[in-house]
Amino acid sequence: MDILEKIYGTLFAPAPTFEYLRTHMPLGEAALILLTVNFFEGWRQAGELSIGTIALQVSVGTVGWLVLSGIIKLMAVALDRPVSYQAILSLSAFGGLPWLLIGPAQAAGGVAGSVLTVIAVLWFVFLEVWAIAVALGIDWWRSLLFVPLAFVGSLVAGIWVGNGLLTFLSLG
Repeated sequence: MDILEKIYGTLFAPAPTFEYLRTHMPLGEAALILLTVNFFEGWRQAGELSIGTIALQVSVGTVGWLVLSGIIKLMAVALDRPVSYQAILSLSAFGGLPWLLIGPAQAAGGVAGSVLTVIAVLWFVFLEVWAIAVALGIDWWRSLLFVPLAFVGSLVAGIWVGNGLLTFLSLG
């Protein structure tokens, strides 16, 4: 299966495509997808080709992908769910493809643009939840609870680390 078949399959036939991605784990292609999504998100946020905004979005998006996937992996291990970090990375990157539709949807403007944006965001959430469920081998509704918990855990851990560093730096 080439990358275009994986992209098409993710968007229009997720079940067999996600099963394929879970076993084949194309990390290079997943990273390319992630970088592309974050490139266009940075461009959308800046409203123009701003190298600084795009570089920041790509950097933060990549770190966020690695950290959130790592936390999902650690939570799975804590719950005695054997799962591959590479599978989580691959599936979550491909599951993020609908985010590419946010910019064009918003460009439509008006009510149509708002409706299209909501549809794209819901499609994104749906595929991300499904992708993580496949990676972890759990029901989709458990993944619906698992993903936000991992995200909140990431934020709390970041706050703890930040406060710890600030406390350490203030000892001088």
